[in-house]
Amino acid sequence: SNSFAKDLFMSKLDRMNLRNINEKVYNNLRRSINSFTADIYGKYFQILYLPEHQIVYLTDITSELELEMKYKERTTAMGYINIDNLEESLAEFDVQERAEYMWKIIGVIAKWADSFGAYVRAYGDKNYIIIMSLSQLRQMMKKGFSILDEIKTVIKMNASARISLSIGIACIDESISELSKHANEQLELAENRGGDQVVVRIDDDVTYYAKWVESTSN
Repeated sequence: SNSFAKDLFMSKLDRMNLRNINEKVYNNLRRSINSFTADIYGKYFQILYLPEHQIVYLTDITSELELEMKYKERTTAMGYINIDNLEESLAEFDVQERAEYMWKIIGVIAKWADSFGAYVRAYGDKNYIIIMSLSQLRQMMKKGFSILDEIKTVIKMNASARISLSIGIACIDESISELSKHANEQLELAENRGGDQVVVRIDDDVTYYAKWVESTSN
């Protein structure tokens, strides 16, 4: 080992079993995997193994991976929000009351989106588009999409009012037109499953949120 390796592993490495230093590196080398990455003491390394010479090269790629992850977190996510049962829920109200409740609904959705720094705009009485970064989307997912419950408090005084939301969101590194198509597909999936839920697709992973119950599929 050279001085770089000794500094990295904080050891003289003399007569030391590699398994005691890093389990992943040890196992991969035993399986003769010639090229792989490994997290060693908080840094990421590209590891190249030359078994014929019994040499292992370690290249620090921490900066490159951090830059890649930073770029990934800024990937655009797009979603569509539909208000379920809106007409039925407002049917018994007069024009002024309907307008007041619509403003309350808009306010709840806008406040929720703004809390994550997302952009949301209506394009119909019951249709909204929302745009954010992957990082902002992850925060929404972490909070379990509380908007599903918050929206139900808008007309809670009326027993016949049963508004809910169906939301479909996609985050894939593709053109905006393709991203919009994928987001619509997730919205249709949410509606076909009965509404009152969120379907999120990040690359090939799909996650469902409904009444605080989360499930994931690949």
